[in-house]
Amino acid sequence: MKQDAGVSSANTFAVSDEERWWTFRYEYIETGWFDYDRYKTIQAMQKLCYRVPDDVLDDLPNLTVFAPSTAILGHVMPSGAGNCVFLYLAPSLERKSQAEVDFTVAHEFAHVVLGHYKPGATTLPAECMVSYHGDAPSERAADSLAESWGFPRPRLKAKDRAIKSGIQSDRVNE
Repeated sequence: MKQDAGVSSANTFAVSDEERWWTFRYEYIETGWFDYDRYKTIQAMQKLCYRVPDDVLDDLPNLTVFAPSTAILGHVMPSGAGNCVFLYLAPSLERKSQAEVDFTVAHEFAHVVLGHYKPGATTLPAECMVSYHGDAPSERAADSLAESWGFPRPRLKAKDRAIKSGIQSDRVNE
């Protein structure tokens, strides 16, 4: 998705969906940090590849997507010199519906596009109270951007609605 430094955008040409997917796959999946038993996550990455505009993909920072195997209980890896964004996709995503996985992958890419990885980017003003993670301004912004790419926000399950409203979760049936 990234262009060579010597190639201007005026000289670029349209690529087929298959070429776009192979380029995206090479850049974000064939890295050694993405395991192949992550079928739903790979499918969500493919949908993201097709729906996110070229200019957005071209402007992504140096990004590593870490999607470990569902069989891996722990993983140790080297850390870069701070010039790479690290995006973690939990193995538990594979237990979610495909729609939830699609949205989650798009939502996390939206955080990168919005610059939420930069120091202080998600810091709340002192007067701002957020009692539910999803209500934070940065979360709402990532949700909105993912939705603009064609990924509908999944409905909250009863347990999550209860947590959001402050009801004790052990009294709520899923």
